[in-house]
Amino acid sequence: MTGYAQYRPIGLKTEYTHVDLEKQLVKAIVKYKGKKIITVTVDLLADSIQKVGGLEEVSHLEVHGINEHDTLIMIKQMAEF
Repeated sequence: MTGYAQYRPIGLKTEYTHVDLEKQLVKAIVKYKGKKIITVTVDLLADSIQKVGGLEEVSHLEVHGINEHDTLIMIKQMAEF
């Protein structure tokens, strides 16, 4: 079976805006087409994630495997790295 894949940007971008190594805090902003849709704070010492906003605006991206839970886990994993 032969075929091809198209790789196109979907407009979702995560920016890590603050990293505090001493307090082990990471803050990130998730933007969709340049508009901030969710702010995430990961506290590694407390093993907690706080968020303001949500991905409801981009729920149509779920067909591409993009959902809020996985996005928050990915941000936490990057913070642990």
